[in-house]
Amino acid sequence: MLTFAKPKLIPAEPKLWHQGFLDLRPSVVPCPSFTLEFWGSAHEAYVEFLDLLGVHPDVGTIRPDFRGVIK
Repeated sequence: MLTFAKPKLIPAEPKLWHQGFLDLRPSVVPCPSFTLEFWGSAHEAYVEFLDLLGVHPDVGTIRPDFRGVIK
């Protein structure tokens, strides 16, 4: 019987994930099933979404004051 070590889950820092996405170019399709037109518009929409709602650089979307929530 084969046994495998349990993988260690390390939460990614939101700012690294965000920067990782921004490093993807809208002119280079990252997935074979995407067309250039689809990927370009999806990339643009995602960037607009982040700009609109905002993402806290350290804790992601857990902070309501960075997501446009009004108390």
